[in-house]
Amino acid sequence: MWQRLVARNAASATAPSGLIAAIGATLPASVALHALPATVTRQIPAARPYKYATLDKTLLIVNPTDRVIVDVITG
Repeated sequence: MWQRLVARNAASATAPSGLIAAIGATLPASVALHALPATVTRQIPAARPYKYATLDKTLLIVNPTDRVIVDVITG
């Protein structure tokens, strides 16, 4: 399921200089956030409040309120 999100955004952005994509890091406003697909939130209801971004083929689950990374998923 997560691989499909990364594949859907195959032209994923490159991480901004100095950003280490890790849980607890804050994404800068220059990184676009996307709504999780309904298929994901149906299977994982706890993911509903979050959005995602893809950087360097890594999927980041992000709290959109403060842009803090809550999970990092690699292929």
